Amino acid sequence: DYKTLERKIRPSAWEFAKICKSNNLEI
Repeated sequence: DYKTLERKIRPSAWEFAKICKSNNLEI
């Protein structure tokens, strides 16, 4: 289902954004 996929992607995208911010701080 698209809704189920969307639920999986949203938290993943949030975590990915968090990682990007951490990487920017390290660089």
